[in-house]
Formats: sequence, structure tokens, C-alpha cells
Amino acid sequence: MKNASFVKKTFYAMLIPTIFMNLVTCLNSAADTIIVGNFLGEEALAAITFSIPIYMIINTIASLLAVGGATAVGNAIGRGEKEKADEIFSASIIFAVLLSVFMAVPGAALIEHIVKILGARGTIANLTVDYALVVFYMMPAFIINISLAFFVRSDGRPALAMYSMVVSIIANIVLDIVFIAFLHMGVAGAAWATGISQVISALIMLTHFYSKKNTLRFIKKLPFEKAALIFKSGAGTSLHFLYQFITILFFNNLIMGISGGGGIVVYTVVINVLTIAMSIFEGLSQTVQPMFSVYYGENNHKAMSETVKLSAFMTLVLGLGVTALLEFFPYPLIKAFGVTNPILVADSAIAIRIFSACIVIMTFNTIMGYFYQSTERGGLTAAIVASRNLVMLLLGAVILGHWFGANGIWGSYMFAETVTLAMWLLYALYKGRKSSSTIFLLPPEGSVYLFYMPSACELNEALTGIRAFLDEQHISGEINDKITSAVSEFLTSVKRHNDKLKRIEIRVTVGGEVSLIIRDDGISLDQSEFGFRQTAKSFEYGAVLGINRMLVKY
Repeated sequence: MKNASFVKKTFYAMLIPTIFMNLVTCLNSAADTIIVGNFLGEEALAAITFSIPIYMIINTIASLLAVGGATAVGNAIGRGEKEKADEIFSASIIFAVLLSVFMAVPGAALIEHIVKILGARGTIANLTVDYALVVFYMMPAFIINISLAFFVRSDGRPALAMYSMVVSIIANIVLDIVFIAFLHMGVAGAAWATGISQVISALIMLTHFYSKKNTLRFIKKLPFEKAALIFKSGAGTSLHFLYQFITILFFNNLIMGISGGGGIVVYTVVINVLTIAMSIFEGLSQTVQPMFSVYYGENNHKAMSETVKLSAFMTLVLGLGVTALLEFFPYPLIKAFGVTNPILVADSAIAIRIFSACIVIMTFNTIMGYFYQSTERGGLTAAIVASRNLVMLLLGAVILGHWFGANGIWGSYMFAETVTLAMWLLYALYKGRKSSSTIFLLPPEGSVYLFYMPSACELNEALTGIRAFLDEQHISGEINDKITSAVSEFLTSVKRHNDKLKRIEIRVTVGGEVSLIIRDDGISLDQSEFGFRQTAKSFEYGAVLGINRMLVKY
């Protein structure tokens, strides 16, 4: 079968629930803003904006551990190192608990000093204290929930993560109304509603780790030695949130100087609208992250290339659609936040239209950042993240803000994304000029034999092709016999237990060692019946990215 790999099936199976989960997560946060704006007014709305940097700190810690852990777990699973994957997963969860408590306690104690640093003043400062204090109280719930979402999705259950977020946003909206409209808890009620909804979401996702579909095991012993690997794997993309923290502080003060409190209200609306829009594309990036990690661990260049092409296509389709929506219909979104002042409404519409023009470039930069991080090029990822979220963004804001006022600040995003795209693309083309992988900068793949089957009926054809390929690679007769015997025994079992089998993918790679990977879309089998695993150097069997995968190395 031509082009019958599982990449497209895996991509679309993970894409919709992951995008939906991210969209719901952002709506969960926006629910506070919308309800607060309509019930409590524009000063309370500004208080939430001044609290956004605290969420950036939360996202930095969660991303460092969740993305770093999930990336390292995916690489380990791709290489067939199941025990190492379990250790990394366990360390990520334990560090999430420890770091969240470590940040929450001093944060709550120093809340008034923190709010001053955030730039809030007067009545808005008091409201910010009320809101931010609860956020610090609930920080462990936020970080643990985000971490669990990454691992549940990477373990082939994106739908469960999505359902947990749906329940979370419903709970958040209901609690917002109860706490604000009926119990008159003010902005603190909005923070409590969001925090409690995070606890509910985490409890739902925890059910995955007690189900038969779970492939990750929690190890009680704390593997401290895995901390460096997790931090290294997650540092590149997690810095995105740290830089956002810095830029929001900078923008708050810059906008206050240019436009005053009205500019902050505009910034609040713009940030929330565009965060909701970008959640779609962050979902796209998070869809490909575990795929990149696993395929890189397998040294599977073809699958990685297919994944990049699919994500680029979806970036164009979704990006142009969302850009058109924001360009032509910004007013309903603005008014949903309770902004009625005609001048602020008009300014918000202009800001949204300026920013939305960079969505496609921004998404592609984000995807390639995840790609390079998953392929252990953390330095390049860090450079991409620093350029688009800090260096070029602040430089653009200062220069364009000086020339064009507040509109120049919104234009700084396009400036930063365009310059970043040009910089990493030129670097990758230069570094990859002598490599067959061009901008992907991948290590040598080795010699590969691929065979696709609509069912197990072409067994003889597959065995003949594999044996001929191994002969061409001068693989000894003993290894040749072991590989073909493993293929024959495995596919015979798959055929016997799966009446509705549609697709099988066989991949044999000859590099430093000979590895065999077989994927199928049938039911999972009991690996104890595979006799060939006793003679293999290593053997792994189970669901990977939601698809059955058998990995044998000789």
C-alpha cells in the first residue's frame, strides 16, 4: 500500500480533541473576564489583566515539567526504554507538586509587594490583591492539572483530557455566577471558581492512570537524576511563558504611559480575544509534540516529515480562517467583555485586526519550536522562543510604539514573528546544507525498509522483502532469521485475533543495530504469547500514540 502509514490517522485523531481542549481551557479563563466585566465593571476587568503575569509563572513551571517530561517520555518510548519513561513521568509529577507548593506559599505571603511590582495602583491594586491571592492559593491545582493534561494526551487519551476541560469550564461558569452574582464575593469569587474547576479537571484525568489504557506507571521512588533531563527537554518552550511574564509587565507600563487606564482595558480585551484564537494553534502544536518525540526516538524521518507537512497545511487552513474571522467580525467579541465605551471598542477592534495578521507565521514558528525541542535541539528552540516572545517583541514595541503609539505596540507582534521566522529559517538552511534532512537538522536515519499491508494476508510478500533488504545490508543469517521469524509470528497472531484489521505498517531499520517496528490498528494482544521476545535484545509492545506498536531490537 502506498503512503499507508499511521501518521495522518494519529494526527487527526489527536488534533480535534487537543484543539478543543485548549480552546475550552482558554474559554475557562476568559469566562472570568467576561463575567467580571459584565458584573463588576472595567476596574475589576483591569485587575485580572494585572494578574496575568502570575498565570505566566504558573504556565512556565507547568510547561517546564509537562512539556519537558512528555517530550523526554516520548523520546524514551520511541527508543523502547519503557522503564526510563516511567521514571521520567514519575519525576515530572513529583516535581510539579513540590515546585507548585514552593511557589504558592511565599507568593501568598508577599502578595501586596507582588501587586505593586505588577504595576497596579489605587482601587485596581486592591482588586488585584483580592484576585491574585486566591490564584496563589490554588497554584498547585493549576500546575498539576496542566501537567496531567500533557501526559494523558501523550498517552493516547486526548479525548479524556478534552472531556475533563469541558466539565471544568461548565463548573467554572456556574461557580462564577454563584460566587459573584449571588454570594457577592467580588473578583476573589472569580479566582476561586477557576481554581476549583482546575481541581475537578485534574480528578477526572487521574482516572486514566487507573484504567487499562494507561501505559505509564508511577514509581514511588523519586528519581532525582531525571530532573536535569526534564528541565533540558522543557526549557525551550517553557521560556515562552516566562518571556510573556516579562513582556506583559513591560507592556502594562508602556501602555499606561501612552494610553492610560483606557489602554489597559483595550489590552485586556485584546489579550483575551487573541489568547482564545491562539489556543487553536497551540492545540495544533501540542498535537504534533508527542508525535515528534516518539518518531524522533524511533529515528523515523519519514513520519516526522509527514507530521510537519500535515501541521503546515492545517496552519494555513485554520490560520487564514481565524484571521478572516477576527479581521471582519471583531466587535461581537469585544462587546462580550462588557466594554461599551465607543472609543475603547473602536481601539480594541483596530488592535485585534493588526495582531491577527501575524497568526499564520506565529503558529508555524511555534510548531517548529516544538519540533526542534523534540529533536534535542533545545538551543535553537530557546533562540526561537526568546526572539519572538522577548527580544524582537520588546524591540518592536519600543520602536513602533514610539512611531505609531498604541497601534505600534500591536504591530510589534508581526515584527517579532517575521524576524524570528527569517532568522531560524536561514540558520537551519545553513546548518542543513550538507544534510538530506535540510531544515529538519535530523541525524542520519540509517537504511530503512517499509512495508504497508491492508491486512496480514501478504505475509509471504513482507517476509521476502525483509529478507532481501537484510541481505543487501549484509546482516548475518542468524539476525535475518530472527527478524523474519518475529514478523511471521507477530503477524500470524495479529491476523488470528483481529477480524476487522485494516492496516499494518512494518519498518525495519539497520543502523548501529537492527530494529523492527510493527504498527497495527487492531485490538491489543497479550504479549506473553510472543515467543520471539525471549531472543530479542529488547522488546516493547503496547499502545503508542493510540496505535498498537511492537518494537524489537537485535
